[in-house]
Amino acid sequence: MRGARFEPGSTAAQVAGPGLAGGLVQLVGPAGAIAVDAVSYLLSALGVAAARRPEPPPAPSEAGVGILAGLRQLAGNPVLRALTGHAATYNAAAQILTVNLVVYAVADRGLTPGAFGLALSAAGVGAFAGTMLAPRLAARLGYGRAFAAALGLSCGTPLLIALLPGTGNTLAVGLAAVQLTSGTGLGVANVLSVTLRQVVAPAGALTRTNAGYRLFIYGTLPLGSAAGGVLGSAFGSRAGVAVGTAGLVVSALPMLARRVRSIIRPEDAAVPEPTAPAQSESGLAEAGSR
Repeated sequence: MRGARFEPGSTAAQVAGPGLAGGLVQLVGPAGAIAVDAVSYLLSALGVAAARRPEPPPAPSEAGVGILAGLRQLAGNPVLRALTGHAATYNAAAQILTVNLVVYAVADRGLTPGAFGLALSAAGVGAFAGTMLAPRLAARLGYGRAFAAALGLSCGTPLLIALLPGTGNTLAVGLAAVQLTSGTGLGVANVLSVTLRQVVAPAGALTRTNAGYRLFIYGTLPLGSAAGGVLGSAFGSRAGVAVGTAGLVVSALPMLARRVRSIIRPEDAAVPEPTAPAQSESGLAEAGSR
Protein backbone atom coordinates (compact mmCIF):
# COMPACT_ATOMS: atom_id res chain seq x y z
CA MET A 1 0.00 0.00 0.00
CA ARG A 2 1.64 3.17 -1.24
CA GLY A 3 0.35 5.58 1.40
CA ALA A 4 1.67 3.38 4.22
CA ARG A 5 5.25 4.03 3.11
CA PHE A 6 5.44 7.68 4.10
CA GLU A 7 2.26 8.58 5.99
CA PRO A 8 3.23 7.40 9.53
CA GLY A 9 5.68 10.21 10.25
CA SER A 10 3.69 12.83 8.35
CA THR A 11 0.38 12.05 10.02
CA ALA A 12 1.83 11.80 13.51
CA ALA A 13 3.67 15.11 13.09
CA GLN A 14 0.59 16.95 11.81
CA VAL A 15 -1.70 15.68 14.54
CA ALA A 16 0.78 15.84 17.42
CA GLY A 17 1.94 19.38 16.62
CA PRO A 18 -0.91 21.21 18.42
CA GLY A 19 -0.43 18.96 21.42
CA LEU A 20 3.28 19.64 21.64
CA ALA A 21 2.51 23.34 21.36
CA GLY A 22 0.56 23.18 24.62
CA GLY A 23 3.56 21.74 26.44
CA LEU A 24 5.80 24.38 24.90
CA VAL A 25 3.51 27.17 26.08
CA GLN A 26 3.60 25.69 29.57
CA LEU A 27 7.39 25.56 29.45
CA VAL A 28 8.45 28.86 27.84
CA GLY A 29 5.23 30.89 27.63
CA PRO A 30 3.19 31.97 24.59
CA ALA A 31 5.80 34.39 23.21
CA GLY A 32 8.56 31.82 23.50
CA ALA A 33 6.40 29.17 21.80
CA ILE A 34 5.77 31.51 18.85
CA ALA A 35 9.50 32.18 18.56
CA VAL A 36 10.27 28.46 18.50
CA ASP A 37 7.58 27.96 15.87
CA ALA A 38 9.11 30.70 13.70
CA VAL A 39 12.52 29.05 13.92
CA SER A 40 11.00 25.72 12.90
CA TYR A 41 9.62 27.32 9.72
CA LEU A 42 13.07 28.71 8.93
CA LEU A 43 14.68 25.29 9.40
CA SER A 44 12.01 23.74 7.19
CA ALA A 45 12.70 26.29 4.43
CA LEU A 46 16.42 25.59 4.62
CA GLY A 47 15.77 21.87 4.34
CA VAL A 48 13.60 22.32 1.26
CA ALA A 49 16.14 24.67 -0.32
CA ALA A 50 18.88 22.07 0.20
CA ALA A 51 16.97 19.43 -1.78
CA ARG A 52 18.44 18.92 -5.23
CA ARG A 53 16.67 16.79 -7.81
CA PRO A 54 16.69 17.91 -11.46
CA GLU A 55 13.37 17.55 -13.26
CA PRO A 56 12.55 18.01 -16.94
CA PRO A 57 10.56 21.12 -17.84
CA PRO A 58 6.84 20.59 -18.52
CA ALA A 59 5.69 20.10 -22.11
CA PRO A 60 4.55 23.33 -23.81
CA SER A 61 0.98 22.02 -23.99
CA GLU A 62 0.93 21.47 -20.21
CA ALA A 63 2.61 24.66 -19.04
CA GLY A 64 0.34 26.99 -17.09
CA VAL A 65 -2.65 24.65 -16.94
CA GLY A 66 -1.68 22.50 -13.95
CA ILE A 67 -4.35 23.65 -11.50
CA LEU A 68 -7.14 23.73 -14.10
CA ALA A 69 -6.26 20.28 -15.38
CA GLY A 70 -6.20 18.99 -11.83
CA LEU A 71 -9.61 20.47 -11.08
CA ARG A 72 -11.03 18.78 -14.20
CA GLN A 73 -9.67 15.45 -13.01
CA LEU A 74 -11.23 15.93 -9.59
CA ALA A 75 -14.59 16.88 -11.08
CA GLY A 76 -14.62 13.99 -13.53
CA ASN A 77 -13.95 11.13 -11.11
CA PRO A 78 -16.55 10.27 -8.44
CA VAL A 79 -13.98 8.86 -6.02
CA LEU A 80 -11.71 11.90 -6.29
CA ARG A 81 -14.75 14.17 -5.84
CA ALA A 82 -15.73 12.31 -2.69
CA LEU A 83 -12.19 12.42 -1.29
CA THR A 84 -11.89 16.15 -2.00
CA GLY A 85 -15.29 16.98 -0.54
CA HIS A 86 -14.53 14.98 2.59
CA ALA A 87 -11.07 16.44 3.17
CA ALA A 88 -12.11 20.05 2.49
CA THR A 89 -15.08 19.82 4.87
CA TYR A 90 -13.04 17.94 7.48
CA ASN A 91 -10.31 20.61 7.51
CA ALA A 92 -12.81 23.45 7.87
CA ALA A 93 -14.63 21.67 10.70
CA ALA A 94 -11.36 20.74 12.41
CA GLN A 95 -10.36 24.41 12.45
CA ILE A 96 -13.69 25.38 14.00
CA LEU A 97 -13.11 22.72 16.64
CA THR A 98 -9.47 23.64 17.32
CA VAL A 99 -10.11 27.37 17.69
CA ASN A 100 -12.81 26.76 20.28
CA LEU A 101 -11.30 23.74 22.02
CA VAL A 102 -8.39 25.76 23.37
CA VAL A 103 -10.75 28.24 25.02
CA TYR A 104 -13.20 25.55 26.14
CA ALA A 105 -10.60 23.28 27.76
CA VAL A 106 -8.12 25.81 29.16
CA ALA A 107 -10.13 28.94 29.96
CA ASP A 108 -13.55 27.45 30.67
CA ARG A 109 -12.70 24.02 32.10
CA GLY A 110 -9.47 24.69 33.96
CA LEU A 111 -6.91 22.60 32.07
CA THR A 112 -3.33 23.84 32.24
CA PRO A 113 -1.62 24.36 28.86
CA GLY A 114 0.68 21.43 29.65
CA ALA A 115 -2.17 19.03 30.43
CA PHE A 116 -4.03 20.23 27.35
CA GLY A 117 -0.96 19.62 25.21
CA LEU A 118 -0.47 16.12 26.60
CA ALA A 119 -4.12 15.27 25.95
CA LEU A 120 -3.89 16.41 22.34
CA SER A 121 -0.62 14.54 21.87
CA ALA A 122 -2.52 11.30 22.32
CA ALA A 123 -3.89 11.90 18.82
CA GLY A 124 -0.35 11.64 17.45
CA VAL A 125 0.11 8.26 19.14
CA GLY A 126 -3.18 7.07 17.70
CA ALA A 127 -2.34 8.42 14.23
CA PHE A 128 0.95 6.54 14.15
CA ALA A 129 -0.80 3.33 15.21
CA GLY A 130 -3.49 3.90 12.59
CA THR A 131 -1.00 4.20 9.76
CA MET A 132 0.48 0.86 10.79
CA LEU A 133 -2.97 -0.73 11.02
CA ALA A 134 -4.30 0.54 7.68
CA PRO A 135 -2.99 -2.21 5.34
CA ARG A 136 -4.33 -5.02 7.53
CA LEU A 137 -7.69 -3.34 7.99
CA ALA A 138 -8.07 -2.77 4.24
CA ALA A 139 -7.15 -6.38 3.50
CA ARG A 140 -9.63 -7.69 6.05
CA LEU A 141 -12.64 -5.44 5.41
CA GLY A 142 -12.09 -4.25 1.87
CA TYR A 143 -10.93 -0.76 0.99
CA GLY A 144 -14.24 1.07 1.10
CA ARG A 145 -15.45 -0.50 4.33
CA ALA A 146 -12.09 0.08 6.00
CA PHE A 147 -12.32 3.75 5.03
CA ALA A 148 -15.84 3.97 6.45
CA ALA A 149 -14.71 2.35 9.72
CA ALA A 150 -11.77 4.77 9.97
CA LEU A 151 -14.06 7.75 9.46
CA GLY A 152 -16.36 6.42 12.17
CA LEU A 153 -13.46 6.85 14.59
CA SER A 154 -11.90 10.05 13.24
CA CYS A 155 -15.15 11.91 12.57
CA GLY A 156 -17.55 10.34 15.07
CA THR A 157 -15.56 10.08 18.29
CA PRO A 158 -14.94 13.86 18.68
CA LEU A 159 -18.68 14.31 19.25
CA LEU A 160 -17.98 13.20 22.82
CA ILE A 161 -15.74 16.19 23.58
CA ALA A 162 -18.56 18.60 24.38
CA LEU A 163 -20.07 15.95 26.70
CA LEU A 164 -16.93 15.16 28.71
CA PRO A 165 -17.47 15.58 32.47
CA GLY A 166 -15.16 16.97 35.10
CA THR A 167 -12.36 19.50 35.12
CA GLY A 168 -8.59 19.43 35.41
CA ASN A 169 -6.98 16.00 35.19
CA THR A 170 -10.33 14.21 34.87
CA LEU A 171 -11.11 16.21 31.78
CA ALA A 172 -7.56 15.70 30.47
CA VAL A 173 -7.91 11.91 30.67
CA GLY A 174 -11.25 11.95 28.86
CA LEU A 175 -9.94 14.29 26.18
CA ALA A 176 -6.84 12.13 25.70
CA ALA A 177 -9.01 9.03 25.22
CA VAL A 178 -11.07 10.80 22.55
CA GLN A 179 -7.94 12.08 20.82
CA LEU A 180 -6.29 8.65 20.86
CA THR A 181 -9.33 7.00 19.28
CA SER A 182 -9.98 9.68 16.68
CA GLY A 183 -6.28 9.91 15.86
CA THR A 184 -6.19 6.17 15.15
CA GLY A 185 -9.03 6.55 12.67
CA LEU A 186 -7.34 9.57 11.09
CA GLY A 187 -4.11 7.63 10.61
CA VAL A 188 -5.94 4.82 8.82
CA ALA A 189 -7.96 7.24 6.68
CA ASN A 190 -4.89 9.23 5.63
CA VAL A 191 -3.09 6.13 4.36
CA LEU A 192 -6.14 4.95 2.45
CA SER A 193 -6.75 8.42 1.01
CA VAL A 194 -3.21 8.88 -0.28
CA THR A 195 -3.17 5.43 -1.86
CA LEU A 196 -6.55 5.95 -3.51
CA ARG A 197 -5.52 9.28 -5.00
CA GLN A 198 -2.30 7.82 -6.37
CA VAL A 199 -4.11 4.91 -8.00
CA VAL A 200 -7.19 6.76 -9.29
CA ALA A 201 -5.37 9.74 -10.83
CA PRO A 202 -4.72 9.14 -14.55
CA ALA A 203 -1.19 8.26 -15.56
CA GLY A 204 0.95 11.39 -15.80
CA ALA A 205 -1.66 13.57 -14.10
CA LEU A 206 -0.93 12.87 -10.42
CA THR A 207 0.91 16.16 -9.84
CA ARG A 208 -1.84 18.27 -11.40
CA THR A 209 -4.57 16.32 -9.60
CA ASN A 210 -2.76 16.72 -6.29
CA ALA A 211 -2.42 20.47 -6.91
CA GLY A 212 -6.17 20.84 -7.41
CA TYR A 213 -6.86 18.65 -4.39
CA ARG A 214 -4.63 20.72 -2.13
CA LEU A 215 -6.13 23.95 -3.40
CA PHE A 216 -9.48 22.85 -2.00
CA ILE A 217 -8.46 21.13 1.22
CA TYR A 218 -6.06 23.84 2.38
CA GLY A 219 -8.22 26.67 1.10
CA THR A 220 -10.87 25.82 3.68
CA LEU A 221 -8.47 26.17 6.63
CA PRO A 222 -8.66 29.99 6.99
CA LEU A 223 -12.42 29.86 6.39
CA GLY A 224 -12.82 27.35 9.20
CA SER A 225 -10.65 29.40 11.55
CA ALA A 226 -12.66 32.55 10.87
CA ALA A 227 -15.96 30.71 11.30
CA GLY A 228 -14.70 29.17 14.54
CA GLY A 229 -13.84 32.59 15.96
CA VAL A 230 -17.24 34.02 15.03
CA LEU A 231 -19.11 31.03 16.49
CA GLY A 232 -17.13 31.05 19.71
CA SER A 233 -17.60 34.78 20.21
CA ALA A 234 -21.32 34.69 19.48
CA PHE A 235 -22.41 31.45 21.19
CA GLY A 236 -19.57 30.38 23.46
CA SER A 237 -16.70 27.93 23.15
CA ARG A 238 -18.78 24.84 23.98
CA ALA A 239 -21.18 25.60 21.13
CA GLY A 240 -18.19 26.14 18.85
CA VAL A 241 -16.80 22.74 19.85
CA ALA A 242 -20.17 21.13 19.19
CA VAL A 243 -20.48 22.73 15.74
CA GLY A 244 -16.92 21.73 14.83
CA THR A 245 -17.44 18.10 15.82
CA ALA A 246 -20.77 18.00 13.98
CA GLY A 247 -18.97 19.29 10.90
CA LEU A 248 -16.52 16.39 11.15
CA VAL A 249 -19.44 13.98 10.95
CA VAL A 250 -20.85 15.79 7.92
CA SER A 251 -17.45 15.55 6.21
CA ALA A 252 -17.65 11.75 6.25
CA LEU A 253 -20.88 11.60 4.21
CA PRO A 254 -19.30 11.73 0.70
CA MET A 255 -17.13 8.74 1.57
CA LEU A 256 -20.12 6.67 2.71
CA ALA A 257 -21.69 6.60 -0.75
CA ARG A 258 -22.19 3.13 -2.20
CA ARG A 259 -19.74 3.85 -5.02
CA VAL A 260 -16.98 4.31 -2.44
CA ARG A 261 -18.04 1.75 0.17
CA SER A 262 -18.06 -1.03 -2.43
CA ILE A 263 -14.37 -0.61 -3.31
CA ILE A 264 -12.47 -3.79 -2.46
CA ARG A 265 -9.05 -2.80 -3.79
CA PRO A 266 -7.85 0.71 -4.68
CA GLU A 267 -7.48 -0.40 -8.31
CA ASP A 268 -11.27 -0.94 -8.42
CA ALA A 269 -11.75 2.83 -8.18
CA ALA A 270 -9.56 3.67 -11.17
CA VAL A 271 -11.37 4.88 -14.27
CA PRO A 272 -10.18 3.01 -17.38
CA GLU A 273 -8.33 5.27 -19.77
CA PRO A 274 -9.90 5.60 -23.22
CA THR A 275 -8.41 3.36 -25.89
CA ALA A 276 -7.30 4.68 -29.23
CA PRO A 277 -9.77 4.10 -32.10
CA ALA A 278 -9.02 1.27 -34.50
CA GLN A 279 -7.11 2.27 -37.62
CA SER A 280 -7.91 1.12 -41.16
CA GLU A 281 -5.22 0.07 -43.56
CA SER A 282 -5.21 3.58 -44.99
CA GLY A 283 -4.31 4.93 -41.52
CA LEU A 284 -7.70 6.61 -40.93
CA ALA A 285 -10.04 5.73 -38.08
CA GLU A 286 -12.95 3.54 -39.19
CA ALA A 287 -16.29 5.28 -39.09
CA GLY A 288 -18.69 3.75 -36.61
CA SER A 289 -22.17 2.67 -37.58
CA ARG A 290 -25.14 4.63 -36.31
